[in-house]
Amino acid sequence: MAISYPLSPARPELIFIGHIIWKEQIMTKKVKIISGVIMSGVMAAALSGFFTVTKMGLAPGWQAAWGMGFVSGWPIALILSMFIARPVRALAIAVVRRGGSADPVSQATTIQN
Repeated sequence: MAISYPLSPARPELIFIGHIIWKEQIMTKKVKIISGVIMSGVMAAALSGFFTVTKMGLAPGWQAAWGMGFVSGWPIALILSMFIARPVRALAIAVVRRGGSADPVSQATTIQN
């Protein structure tokens, strides 16, 4: 299954990725920061919640402990995401290429309407 296909010759900037139509663009610094904030927040909430419930169970006060874990974990996750996003992406590209696949965007085929 190919990852992306331009939707039409008239609108080559639109590509199909899974079930999402994305407007292809270079990620700006603002987009990188916002996506890092959102991703680190989601990960910090999920992991702090999981480990709080694992440690305390659903005992009274677990929500407060979860909140404290989230507040202390989110800044750490944000800083890490800002520093490791680029190397992780490069590693993922290297793994995909080693498996014999080339860059899917450069191989995308145009769908004729």
